Amino acid sequence: MADETKTGYVYHAELPPDELATMLAQLFDTNAAAIVRRVNGAAFPSFKPNLLDEWSEGQVFNDKAELRWRRKAGKFAVLLLTEEKQEGGVFRPVKGAPFTVAFPTREEKRDSHGLLLWGTRSDKAGKCWRETRIPRSLNYSDFPVADSKAPPRLSYKLYREGETVRWVRLVNLVEDTNR
Repeated sequence: MADETKTGYVYHAELPPDELATMLAQLFDTNAAAIVRRVNGAAFPSFKPNLLDEWSEGQVFNDKAELRWRRKAGKFAVLLLTEEKQEGGVFRPVKGAPFTVAFPTREEKRDSHGLLLWGTRSDKAGKCWRETRIPRSLNYSDFPVADSKAPPRLSYKLYREGETVRWVRLVNLVEDTNR
């Protein structure tokens, strides 16, 4: 089965905290996933609008878009990756946009790819995974796949310019049925 060709857009902006918080609330609901980072840690929480308060950088993503942010001198440098064209507003397209959207290989089913997350389940409830290279428990319990025997995978789309992958857009956390 041939994939239909989609167009992906990548935009950038620099936003004050209140504008970014409003935008996050408008673009993402509680079904969105997040990867957040700061100097002393990282986490995979479910989306909450107050992520900006305690995390200096991160990514929130769902099937419609991914928004990345990094704190920068009282503001946030922001990237928006989406298949929906943005007209006007605060975002400007990055060089090379638009891009062709693809999955890792055309032979794979769309839901069978993804970046494997770390860990081996270490409790009977399936809420905690351990990885010896990381000095703490990994908790993916905010996500519906948390009761599976393996940690979830990060599903993604590739944004290509010709044959070159320019961006990897995270889509969602999915159960890994291949382990």
